[in-house]
Amino acid sequence: METLSDDEQQRLRESEARLRLLLGSVAQAMWETDAAGVVVRDSPSWRAYTGQTSDEWLGYGWLDAIHPDHRAFAERQWRVAVAKRCLVDAEFRLRAPEGGWRWTNVRAAPVTQPDGSVMRWAGMNIDIHERKRAEAALRDREARLTLLVAELQHRTRNLLAVVGGIAEQSLRSSDTLDEFGARFERRLAALGRVQGLLSTGPLPSIGLRELIAMELGAHGVDSITDRTVSVVGPDVALSAATVQLLALALHELATNALKHGALRHDGQLAIRWSIADGDGPRRLTLDWDERGVAIKGEVRHGFGRELIEVSLPYELDADTRLVFDADGVRCRIALDLPGAGDDRSGGIAL
Repeated sequence: METLSDDEQQRLRESEARLRLLLGSVAQAMWETDAAGVVVRDSPSWRAYTGQTSDEWLGYGWLDAIHPDHRAFAERQWRVAVAKRCLVDAEFRLRAPEGGWRWTNVRAAPVTQPDGSVMRWAGMNIDIHERKRAEAALRDREARLTLLVAELQHRTRNLLAVVGGIAEQSLRSSDTLDEFGARFERRLAALGRVQGLLSTGPLPSIGLRELIAMELGAHGVDSITDRTVSVVGPDVALSAATVQLLALALHELATNALKHGALRHDGQLAIRWSIADGDGPRRLTLDWDERGVAIKGEVRHGFGRELIEVSLPYELDADTRLVFDADGVRCRIALDLPGAGDDRSGGIAL
């Protein structure tokens, strides 16, 4: 083996000192092992970083400071590097002196003789915990953004389908373009009101009572003070999946009641709903009941009836019934609620 001169040895020691100073400015722990990769020398910086004692750190005791989920990975990386004499660059969690775990990046390299043989291994640990937290937060934000974009696309497709259906049904039931324009505008206004509620959050839930009060209020009826109207039922949260059709249904019912029924004549309007709990899913039943109103003439099959008899059963798997009799209008819809906190409440349509 070639022997270094005194000057060369001095320059080597100075170079190593500068290197240690540089590494110490970025590393939380610096350490050395023997040529076989076994820790035989104390490392105060490692002990300060992990809280291990000198006896706990020596040999392969350093593995005990690594998170159990990463321990096998870290040992495998180290043994392969020692066997192949290759660099180590790995990330795992280490125990912190104050408790808990912190992410670290370990880097190690063999220190070789001029003939290529390994004298020892030198390594350091760089704390990357804050970087890992930032990366996790970024992934969470990206995941939430992806969900929001998917929800927006889904709602947009549904909304366009609803608008298309409104236009088609309004045109089919109108005799003139002016009549079509007025009906289409009113129905779009009803849809706009519920869209305003849906825009309050990424995945909102809307109370059935709130939705009824909103639609009656849009027709000039205060359901709290109006003696001809009663609204009775437990709190029920409606999901965005059902509220669009239900809002349109309530709009059609209220419009018909204002033009021909209890809200125009001296009748009574009772809106009631209940929830039945059984062995299967909870079931919501909603009744719209107008009394004291004589129905005259033939009842046309318009947009409202299409909602009740076609759209609601098809879209919400609901059981519906609409009856016009000599004393007024009765309508019922019953459907299953998907579960607590995600109620798919149903409604009635005229």
